[in-house]
Amino acid sequence: GIRLVAVRTLYPSAFFNMRFAGLAWFSLIALPAVLWQILARRAGVVHCRYYYATFVALLAAKLTFGRVKVVFDVRTLLPEQGLVNGFWKPGGLTFRSWKAVERWMVKKARRTVTVSPAMPESLRPAHPTASLGNSNLAPAKRPSPGKGRAGGGRASPRRRPARGAHPHPNPP
Repeated sequence: GIRLVAVRTLYPSAFFNMRFAGLAWFSLIALPAVLWQILARRAGVVHCRYYYATFVALLAAKLTFGRVKVVFDVRTLLPEQGLVNGFWKPGGLTFRSWKAVERWMVKKARRTVTVSPAMPESLRPAHPTASLGNSNLAPAKRPSPGKGRAGGGRASPRRRPARGAHPHPNPP
């Protein structure tokens, strides 16, 4: 009973050095388009890859008075990535500001998913009550060696979901 619609938007995905003036400008120009997409498609859940998309989607969701749930898909830890790339300093204003935005997004998102099992554990100390998990929400059940599935035979390899189908039977 879930209709899945993929919508591409013009989000910067890897500009790890975006400062807050850039985030404010980006949010200002992107918010009307994102809100229109949510309303026009009657979205109930918005899945966002990365910080910038999640930030704008959470602002748009607030304007729907809580009707829309946002899933924050963390691809990399942006504040730490800025440190690694040398764009900002540990303990600096930009780093601390991004950490504050990250805390707000994890708190407000209905679910936060990550690309690796280690990432939720690195986020958990700062977000003990958040719904955190790996993006593999429905792990494959593997038969014990030599037993196969019901009816005998080998377990079939995991297949990609059909185009437009949700890859998990029970999405957040």
